[in-house]
Amino acid sequence: MRRALVPVLAVLLIAGALAATADDRLSPRRLNELRAQGPAGLQRLIDENVELLARGPQPGDAAWRRAADAIDTVAAQRDGWASKIYWYTDLEQAKAAAAREGKPILSLRLLGKLDTS
Repeated sequence: MRRALVPVLAVLLIAGALAATADDRLSPRRLNELRAQGPAGLQRLIDENVELLARGPQPGDAAWRRAADAIDTVAAQRDGWASKIYWYTDLEQAKAAAAREGKPILSLRLLGKLDTS
């Protein structure tokens, strides 16, 4: 009986490790790290989920929803998976990026956040 349990436990441990790895990719800590990287962090998260996002939103698709919500968090807007636009929430960071890239700033003053409904 012990011999039969060992492979089952090994499979469960491996499955748990793989699930933990997937969850770690979308953990709040990692999303904060990606957000701090700016547009490059957003692009990295999109690239990691490109196949999942390609199929688009499907009713009941929890994996797609988790990925889309994570991208919204990093992009600081709803439906960031579709627009792929990174919104700066700090004006000084936006000014620095605009100067560095030679681009203008679109400044929106809204109550609340763009990533919540």
